[in-house]
Amino acid sequence: MLVVGVSSGQEPIDEETLIYDSEEAVVDCDELIYDAEAEYRARNYEKAVDLREMVAQHKDCDEGLRAKNQYLAGDIYQNKLNNIDEAIKAYQKVIDDFSGSKYVARAKRKLTAVTESAAIRDAEIARLAEEARLAEEARDWFWKGYYAVENEEYDKAILYYEKAIEIDPDYALAYYN
Repeated sequence: MLVVGVSSGQEPIDEETLIYDSEEAVVDCDELIYDAEAEYRARNYEKAVDLREMVAQHKDCDEGLRAKNQYLAGDIYQNKLNNIDEAIKAYQKVIDDFSGSKYVARAKRKLTAVTESAAIRDAEIARLAEEARLAEEARDWFWKGYYAVENEEYDKAILYYEKAIEIDPDYALAYYN
């Protein structure tokens, strides 16, 4: 029997979602799943994923439903919330916690795809950061050349402008000066 409480990041469960047995409140898994689907259809993806994860964590829910809901949480993270890191965690949790489920094979396929996607994203972020760093370095050399011209140090200015062009061949101001 599952006693309902409030965990971090989640709101208390609505009274209508509870079934009272003896003197303890238990979660109605079917009601949570219904609510998750309703939130998903209403495009409330954060709420939908929270509800899916609640089902996945509740030991009183059927294990097949728990696995499915953990898998669906990963899908929401991946495709609706664009949160690759949380999608990876959700799919890995299916693999780790529900080894006998048909959702394990699906989670493995998704995990492979999402991991590759994350690697591509990380490589693109690194490339853009390097591009920005080089553009800033080229700008610094340009300004050194500019100030060298201001001080009538033309030989130095030429070297500085050439260095800016070497670092960033698309830096037009360096050619102009």
